[in-house]
Amino acid sequence: MRYPSDKKTADDEITKRTLYTLRWRIGAPCGGIQVTVQDGLVTLGGQVDWQYQRIAATDAVPSLTGVVSVLNNITTNPRVQPLYIRRKIEEALKRHAEIEAQHVRVVVSDGGKIALQGSVHRLFEREAAEKVVWSMLGVIAVDNQPTVI
Repeated sequence: MRYPSDKKTADDEITKRTLYTLRWRIGAPCGGIQVTVQDGLVTLGGQVDWQYQRIAATDAVPSLTGVVSVLNNITTNPRVQPLYIRRKIEEALKRHAEIEAQHVRVVVSDGGKIALQGSVHRLFEREAAEKVVWSMLGVIAVDNQPTVI
């Protein structure tokens, strides 16, 4: 929130700084991201390939002078088939030493939404399974449902 006594930075200057920051920030792609600024509210839009890119873009902006808040409307671009995603996630879970993959079911819906179901023995296994899913290209949402037994 800005107070009347606060020094203000012009929205066009915030836009330039945001684009510059996105260009130089490691992991935050700027080519697919659009930036609009109104009264210090930065809105990020466009599409990226990976969830970490969405997060990196959002994390790059709040510390800029004049930014009041950041609205992330960036979407990920699911470019792979659900069956491919399911097979790759199941393979990754089986390779991951911390997770007993036979008790975790992967449900893939159209558009890259993934639900993990079943059970795990420890909470960190559940968290590790979610990290594996987010590392897959095309994943746009994860519903991490396994119960800890």
